[in-house]
Amino acid sequence: MSKLFACLIATLVVVATLGTPARAADPYNINVILSMTGQGAFLGKSAAIAIDAAEQVINKQGGIKGRPVHFVIQDDQSDPKLAVQLFNQVVASKVPIVLGPDFSAPCYAVVPLVKEDIVQYCLAPSIHPPAGAYSFSGSVSTKDLAAAGIRYFRMRGLTKIAVLDTTDATGQDGDNIIKENLALPENKGMSIVAFEHMAPSDVNVTAQMSRIEASGAQAVIAWVTGSPFGTVLHAAFDTGLSIPLLTNAGNISNGQMSQYVQFLPKELVFTGLRFLGHAQSGPGPVRDVQAAFYSALREKGIEPDLLYSIPWDPVMVTADALRHVGTNASAKQVHDYIENLHGFPGINGEFDFRDGSQRGIGADAALIVKWVPDTKEWIPVSGFGGKPLAGK
Repeated sequence: MSKLFACLIATLVVVATLGTPARAADPYNINVILSMTGQGAFLGKSAAIAIDAAEQVINKQGGIKGRPVHFVIQDDQSDPKLAVQLFNQVVASKVPIVLGPDFSAPCYAVVPLVKEDIVQYCLAPSIHPPAGAYSFSGSVSTKDLAAAGIRYFRMRGLTKIAVLDTTDATGQDGDNIIKENLALPENKGMSIVAFEHMAPSDVNVTAQMSRIEASGAQAVIAWVTGSPFGTVLHAAFDTGLSIPLLTNAGNISNGQMSQYVQFLPKELVFTGLRFLGHAQSGPGPVRDVQAAFYSALREKGIEPDLLYSIPWDPVMVTADALRHVGTNASAKQVHDYIENLHGFPGINGEFDFRDGSQRGIGADAALIVKWVPDTKEWIPVSGFGGKPLAGK
């Protein structure tokens, strides 16, 4: 009996010992708040697919400190109030970082709640956190994107601009950044000759487009995203708009554009990001990261557009931070690491968070693109920063 008892104890010790690595290999969960339903669902659904692809890439590279990573997605239903509830629940769980929201209104609602107990990596480029904040913003600033679009028009000699914005958070941001950019010395001589607005729920803006046509505008900026963009295109087509129309990067979606192919205006361009000009990128770490991004999405049968790109770099920056500071790191350790991160290759260029922008990437990652319906390709019509390409 004593020998049997000793064997039993030895077996239990072995089992206990073997159990330790199993626990160490448990997934490391990272919370993500996305708009999977509601007005921002076109953003959230694409982001979720890209995050899943990024998760697979990270885990093929060894995960985080030997643990596989898993991104736990929660749906804020495009509702700022629900986003706040979900964010507070994540904060209460004592984790160091949360990704999202990805839609402007929910992200604006969450940002004021971010203190020093958690790092928030918002996936909406429309927020502009102050230097040193515990909030970071994914992708190029909307102000820098608008700057590229305005520069593109100015360098083509198009100085009389009409603006059509929505009355929601996206459009309000558009109002501000367009005015700020037109006030810059480099844009002296440019002016807004018509300033129109629409509610996100409007189904007809023909009256606004007719006033734009009558204003003498040489180009239009429509800072709208999602279904309002379709409404704008319908109005532009119905009124026979003959001048260039620029919209924001949030509409660079193959699925969305395929629905609008029958009523596209004569010239439609978008504020885009560097990854869309990957063919122009020379060899190096950025081109390698871009190739990995395209490969990961194509393995899922998806030809990447901007909506899939938005979460990619924030996810990779988050994984890099946790690999360096560890899975038991505090929010301050994660924050301080990202705040000082530089020379980090992403799909839109090398990141340098030391500039105080809380996004690590600037106007040199922006370019203007057009969509080719026949091939469903996004073709750059400008260089980085918005300077028109010859013949474009």
